[in-house]
Amino acid sequence: MNHPESLEKARDIIFDIFTQGKWDYIDTINQEIATIFIYRDAVSVKSETLNGENIDGKDIHGPQKEMKALAIKLLKDRGFKVFAIEKGFEGGIVDVLGGRGKERIAVECGPCRISKLVDYLWRENTTLWVIKPSGSGYILYEFNRGKHWDNAIELYEKWRMKELERLRVKVNKAFEGFE
Repeated sequence: MNHPESLEKARDIIFDIFTQGKWDYIDTINQEIATIFIYRDAVSVKSETLNGENIDGKDIHGPQKEMKALAIKLLKDRGFKVFAIEKGFEGGIVDVLGGRGKERIAVECGPCRISKLVDYLWRENTTLWVIKPSGSGYILYEFNRGKHWDNAIELYEKWRMKELERLRVKVNKAFEGFE
């Protein structure tokens, strides 16, 4: 996947990959954050078209059984161990978690919360895969920290702390007089 030439293109990429047409996954604030990370080369994204292999997910619990089975197969085929399915990870529930050594692969099957992009990559040596159905196959999107990650995450942390302080002041003001 080529680097987006505009913020609008980056925004469309994020929207398409993370919401996959499901309106309940729209999150404009985190979409803008993810857009800036992609556009400013703080996060890189690659895509790969996968065949629509007939993967059996009957032994897997929960939704997206076939995609989780595909994720498990991909991880194993690429030399990773599978650690967990539907496990808490960096503030979210990851569909499939794999890795080797210190390296972690967090796999989301289908649409997912946009904030997982920054939340998961925040952890050192972590890659995020998002699997999206496409016709009779799938597209695998791979997100990694980009060359400007350190600068972007520092600015993001400062912005987030300012927003939290602003919220704290508003909440305190709203509850003045309550004991």
